[in-house]
Amino acid sequence: MIGFSGIVSNNQTNNKKLIVGRWRSKADHKYEIVFTKSAKIDYYRNKITSSSLYWIKGDTLIVKDKSDSSYNYYSIENLSNNYLSLMYLARGNMLVFQKEH
Repeated sequence: MIGFSGIVSNNQTNNKKLIVGRWRSKADHKYEIVFTKSAKIDYYRNKITSSSLYWIKGDTLIVKDKSDSSYNYYSIENLSNNYLSLMYLARGNMLVFQKEH
């Protein structure tokens, strides 16, 4: 059981490192998200639309909105150096992003 816990921890660490950066939506190129070490900032047409704190637990992205303290949950379906796919669990829709370099 301890070995399994270590694998999850390493996966979380890798996910946290990979997710940091600027991501552009594949469905709507005007929509971008930026992840810092602890914040998720949403942009539309280069204007901030929301700012949140986030955590990664296993393959789940947990986002806490700073304006109303609500939580949103996403399943991390794919995360690589170039692509991020999130399933928004409340609606079941897939969000796909490409990393801006």
